[in-house]
Amino acid sequence: MKKLLTLLTLAVLGITSVANAQTWWRATSSTNVSEEQTYVDDDALTIKTVYAGKVSGYSHTYTTDGQKFDSSIQIRVDAAPSTTNVTGTQKADCTPLIFSAKKNTTITFYYRRQSNNGKYESNDGKDMKLVNQSAPTTVIDAESFTIDGTATDYDYAIKTYKLKKDATYTLWARGTTVSLNGFSYDAGAKTAITVNNAKSNNHAYLDNAGTISADATSLSFSNYPMSVDGANIQVGNAQYQFVVNGKNYTGVKFSKNQTYVITPAAGVTISSVKAYGSSNSSSSITIASGESNSKELEVRGDKNKPVTMEPLTLSVNDEGYFFFKLSGNASQAILVFDVTYDQVENVDVKISSAGYATLYYGSKLEIPDGITAYTAALSGTDKVVLTKINSVIPANTGVILKADEGTYNICVSSADADAIGTNDLKGTTTGTTVTANTVYTLGQDGDGEVGLRLYSGTSIRAYSAYMEAPTTARSLKLVFADEATSINSLETVKSSTSKKYLLNGRLLIQNSKGLFTIDGIQVK
Repeated sequence: MKKLLTLLTLAVLGITSVANAQTWWRATSSTNVSEEQTYVDDDALTIKTVYAGKVSGYSHTYTTDGQKFDSSIQIRVDAAPSTTNVTGTQKADCTPLIFSAKKNTTITFYYRRQSNNGKYESNDGKDMKLVNQSAPTTVIDAESFTIDGTATDYDYAIKTYKLKKDATYTLWARGTTVSLNGFSYDAGAKTAITVNNAKSNNHAYLDNAGTISADATSLSFSNYPMSVDGANIQVGNAQYQFVVNGKNYTGVKFSKNQTYVITPAAGVTISSVKAYGSSNSSSSITIASGESNSKELEVRGDKNKPVTMEPLTLSVNDEGYFFFKLSGNASQAILVFDVTYDQVENVDVKISSAGYATLYYGSKLEIPDGITAYTAALSGTDKVVLTKINSVIPANTGVILKADEGTYNICVSSADADAIGTNDLKGTTTGTTVTANTVYTLGQDGDGEVGLRLYSGTSIRAYSAYMEAPTTARSLKLVFADEATSINSLETVKSSTSKKYLLNGRLLIQNSKGLFTIDGIQVK
């Protein structure tokens, strides 16, 4: 519920983001411009209004950098910021914005402004301005400033600044109308890639700390790569505790006449499982793991006292899983498991609600169920063609991953990887610094469409892929290889110069049934 509320809140505020990409804010017709209204509050920035204002709509849609803008807020002030009033004084229906930086970041503004005697220059008398509140009368120079160039009196502009950690800024304009459509910035989201080193002879203790599925058929764990699967699994009572390797663990309830298996995650090999437990009542119950491997569990005396009991070492079934079954007079057994396992090197990858992520890793990776991996090749000046990779991602290969939202475990593979064709994705395993507006990273526009977008930030996080910018396009559309083939085939048909004639020699304007000729050949 908390995750759903967060997503709904972002949608209402006009914020969109994709992991390892820009976070966007856009003014919409429903934007709240009340006094001290917070628009952003994340790991990078807190952004809010100063005064109450109002939102303005456009009679047309303005599109740039893959974003559609149709509304704005006015950031005009009556008097410029000063040492006695670092936000400037209020202008009716307008408000400056306050930006409090929690880390170093880069922010780009999208806005509409008036010309200054027919010219457009950064920080001229008709431009918006940014000041650090520690020096409110000193206007900060922008890193970059561009103008759309399609109008003479009012035109659309893009302006980029670098913000410093722990500094607070005021964005304002005076003596002119500046309509702020939106902004994008590098939120510096925590890495979506977690590397898990190989583990040997490791122990997992499966107890009441696990999570039981809604249908009570699986007990899973956030810190152990395995689950216990069966039916009628229930939360254990805290009074049932068992001493395992010197520590106390609360047991989980398992029902009689049910068979349960210990299911390892991909890349995990379980070498042994020891089951500790007792009956849940004064009646007896037996745990069995094969015909000749069973143990009658003790009936608990003092339930509130942690006890030490001899375990049953489970056997492996025909499918290779450690398993057990319960039988007897009691309805349930209370159990804790000590599992010894090995795990190959692997990575956990978080896929956002947008359904995409990038990945770059130094070893070959086996593609798990539920994920599709693609290489990306630039096609023309405004799109990239995605080609599916089969089974294994080659080492040091940048890829785009597509999957439903969630966290996926991807294991290092020893299998051979198929050769791949052209792939323009680069990557880093340690993180790297780039020059702003020189690479494309995965991003999402205001309509939710995912593509590669020109990155105004400077930091690429570890294990991420990106593409160097060989074109002037602000964004690149993602096209899947089979779609590209279909489009090319269609274009070939459409561009055919062959003409069709009826048998009497007249040119056929529209297709119809019957005999006609194409390039001198009779066809139906």
